Amino acid sequence: MSDIGGRIATGAAWMVGMRVVVRSIGMISTIIVARLLTPEDFGLVALATSIYALVEFLGAFGFGEAIIQRHDADRRHYDTAWTMNMAFGLLALAALALLAKPMAGFFEEPRLEGIVYVLGVVALVDRAYNPGIEFFKKELQMGKIFRLQVTQKVLAFLVTVSLAVYLRSYWALVFGMALGVATFTAMSYWVSPFRPRPSLARLGDLFGFSAWLFLSSILSYFDRKSGPIVIGKLSGASAIGIYSVSQEIANLPTVELVKPLNQALFPGYSKVKNEPATLRRYYLKALSLVALLAMPAATGLALLAPFLVPLLLGGQWDRAIPVMQVLAVSGMAQALAVVNMSIHLALNQPHIATIFNAIKVGILIPALVYAVSRWGVMGAAWSYLGVNFLLVPFRLWVVKRSLSLGLGDLAAVLWRPVAATLVMAAGLQAAEPYLDGVPPGADVAALVAGGALLYAATVLVQWKMAGSPDGGEEYVLGQFRAWMPAFQRYG
Repeated sequence: MSDIGGRIATGAAWMVGMRVVVRSIGMISTIIVARLLTPEDFGLVALATSIYALVEFLGAFGFGEAIIQRHDADRRHYDTAWTMNMAFGLLALAALALLAKPMAGFFEEPRLEGIVYVLGVVALVDRAYNPGIEFFKKELQMGKIFRLQVTQKVLAFLVTVSLAVYLRSYWALVFGMALGVATFTAMSYWVSPFRPRPSLARLGDLFGFSAWLFLSSILSYFDRKSGPIVIGKLSGASAIGIYSVSQEIANLPTVELVKPLNQALFPGYSKVKNEPATLRRYYLKALSLVALLAMPAATGLALLAPFLVPLLLGGQWDRAIPVMQVLAVSGMAQALAVVNMSIHLALNQPHIATIFNAIKVGILIPALVYAVSRWGVMGAAWSYLGVNFLLVPFRLWVVKRSLSLGLGDLAAVLWRPVAATLVMAAGLQAAEPYLDGVPPGADVAALVAGGALLYAATVLVQWKMAGSPDGGEEYVLGQFRAWMPAFQRYG
């Protein structure tokens, strides 16, 4: 099992590293393009992609997860997944072509029609990817996924920024997205020797697991896209732009960091799902690592937003500051939800994730309609924060039952990040008055460096006092020691 543990750790490092690189490129792209385009441009594309995502989620059967979860997956499983994906891609193209005009009329935004037509083609190309890349995930060969994702993002970045400079139009965002999808699909056939062929031989096997994921995907759509849709109907495209850019930045240090970690955890958990003690140990270590990273990152971003937004995006985005602060804290709760989901999938309990999504959406949509009608885009941010934190204790309780954990087991891995985050937040707030007159950018650098040092020191002291238990701290230190020879070689 130590070999699997090492492969999970290596796979997690690859996936987190990939997400950091990809999201860093995306963040740079957003910063550059936000200075060239307007909040209305971003809002228009966010509204169009909400329509696109609805059709996409209707076909999100989770065949890749079903293949990873099965120990006996053969060629026919991969062929069946590809055949169903292609069939749905054609249906998605037709559906978006039919929806383009009615949606433009519903939102009273004629520019939507042309964007949705383009996104119909994107949906077909996206579904044509080579399912052979699921083998890399199944066997934790995450380095190949890393190269695939980073290449895609670099090309999309270059096209988006170039077109934004030349066109000064929302079409830069649309065509950048289209090229990214086309690049990923083309490269999936280059990196994997697998060549799919039409087959439905394993449809029953895949649907047995995927039916719940399909329903969960529909609910996830309403979770993720209800905000932009409600804001678009009640507050307009400019408000959607403020919300979408705020959410993109706010999720960077939490949800966007944990999702790739989950891609490594799920296949790793699946390999040890019949060994309860090993599975419990891996889960607690993962939960510890997520809390160790997400809590200070979310809190730090919320405190630094008043400095970061004017510096990175410019004065036209000042309305995004309070929205970003609330969504950053909300992302902390979402990160814990993501790491729990991989356990349910590995244990063949996809219905649990679906039930939680149903509960969340049932509370969220009425809250959004009421809050946005009263307080605009800030009402949407507070709705997400409230619902996400409301569900945290219930999510942890269900995992506790599934893995036969004690409350003490959970508290042991969570109290150090919570305490250290509170110390860091107090330190940052105490330091802010002393930065008056410091040049923009230098104040942010000082706060980030000071907060990181204060947090790290507090965590390490607490960890040592607790007897250096197995957890996220040990993983981070182990990765640091592993990388030190490379740092020393390259100076």
